[in-house]
Amino acid sequence: MDPSNTIAACALKRNTDFLKLKKFATLPYSLSKHHQLYMCMKQSGTKCERSCNFLYDGDVVVNGKEINFSAEYPNLTIEMATVSQKNVQDEWPMYKTESVTIHGLHYKVGCAVVLQYESDIPIFGLIKDIIVYDKDKYFIIQNTTCPALVWDSTRKVKKMVMASTVAELKDKGCSKLSMERSRLQTVVLDIDGTEVEDDGILLLMEKEPMVFLGPNEEWVPQEKSVTSDKHVLPSSSTIKPSGSSTINIDVDTDRDDAVHPSAIIIDHVNNQEGAADFKISCSFEFAVRFGDKKLKEVSQSIKTVVATTFKMMGITNDQLTEGPETMTEVIKYLEEATKFDRSGKGRDGHFSSIIKIYENIEDDDVKNKLKSKEMTPPHLVIFKSESKKLAIYIVGDSIHITCQGSSVTSAITQLLAIYYVFDIDYPKCYAMVLGLLQIFVMNEAFTYETSKNLSFCKEI
Repeated sequence: MDPSNTIAACALKRNTDFLKLKKFATLPYSLSKHHQLYMCMKQSGTKCERSCNFLYDGDVVVNGKEINFSAEYPNLTIEMATVSQKNVQDEWPMYKTESVTIHGLHYKVGCAVVLQYESDIPIFGLIKDIIVYDKDKYFIIQNTTCPALVWDSTRKVKKMVMASTVAELKDKGCSKLSMERSRLQTVVLDIDGTEVEDDGILLLMEKEPMVFLGPNEEWVPQEKSVTSDKHVLPSSSTIKPSGSSTINIDVDTDRDDAVHPSAIIIDHVNNQEGAADFKISCSFEFAVRFGDKKLKEVSQSIKTVVATTFKMMGITNDQLTEGPETMTEVIKYLEEATKFDRSGKGRDGHFSSIIKIYENIEDDDVKNKLKSKEMTPPHLVIFKSESKKLAIYIVGDSIHITCQGSSVTSAITQLLAIYYVFDIDYPKCYAMVLGLLQIFVMNEAFTYETSKNLSFCKEI
């Protein structure tokens, strides 16, 4: 329809009557009005979104490169799938750029943006990366400060603080909790007791409460209260859940990919043939209690103890032999130097060393060697074949635990982990050597000592 005819028709009707829709006399007006409404709807975009091509010159994206988002940001794939409403893909091509211009606003990597307001105080974030995917632009933001919920050791006083570093968290947290800064020993996550040391933890765990611990205070689960009595020796307990027969656990500290063991797998719980495997998922307290940094130092600490013992034994590097026998000689030397009495036997009189080695054992005999009585203290059993391949188990309390890896030093660490995790008393036959390892490997106090052990500790 010619717009001039529409204007003429509207002008003609203006002098005679008010304009009405759906009237034959004002048909040109009705058509033109509906046409303009339709055009406005198209220009506004679908679902009331802005138009991508009406009165807007478009977004400006500078040169960049194509990346595989899943490979470059593996920790963000699920979140990216949520915001983009797409399925996670192994090969997820996207475009990475250094800067974009959106609605005339220029954004580039490294600039600050306001994320939110806390009590009228702006919370800023830094643009770490800019991703373009399916015409949409996504900013990967690095928070500069984050809210943290802090508790005192009794979990009765709870405060919220804003901090960007661990040092700032400690200063503000002590002020909020009315706690002297000099009394603060450490800050741990309430969920599992992990010590907060790195600034990056604040950003990753910003929604997790943190507990401020003073002198002689240690973290315990939330259903209990924090105690000031630090137990050096674990209390009596059994190593197994009721009726279990076999536990496989991976605690090989020599491997970088095994410093976060998170589950214990129990096979044949009812100890009956044909019984289905049963899995128990649990937080591995040994890794949580000491943290990644200290856990990685455990393996090196054992090697240091071994080297020192060799020197005390008068053994040089040229005299060392390959195989588990070397570590066995070290343990026997430590046991002889620190044991309670000359017998070296515990209550049941069966074990005099925490390591027993068997060579070229038949399969049927292996099962017999892995059997133990209930309440028998855990110890290491090593099977060695002609090919020098090792199979290492922790045996005790009528079960056996398969140690992953072939390192005897790692197996020693796993044995210590079992005593810690299952809260088992050091038996008399092993107490002094395990206490010695607790002091020099785990760097923890051991108060239940004999005069021989004290003398040997001074010597070593």
